[in-house]
Amino acid sequence: MGLDILTSFFKWCSIINGLIIIISFIIFAFSFDFSYNNNKWFFSGTKKEFKKTIYIILLCYKMLVIIFNIVPYFVLSVLI
Repeated sequence: MGLDILTSFFKWCSIINGLIIIISFIIFAFSFDFSYNNNKWFFSGTKKEFKKTIYIILLCYKMLVIIFNIVPYFVLSVLI
């Protein structure tokens, strides 16, 4: 596997995961009540706890995307 294929792979992984983060943030920012009402069976807390939990999950996901997708892409971009 060449470095150009690996760079392309990490580029598209970063783009797709970035779009997932943006879409998730938009969904929870603009339709929070809908999300909370549809996830009562999954989460049995208050709206404030639900909002805090969702944003912590999004923060952890964003950190994982940065560490495992974006950083390798930039490192491989510098090598090429």
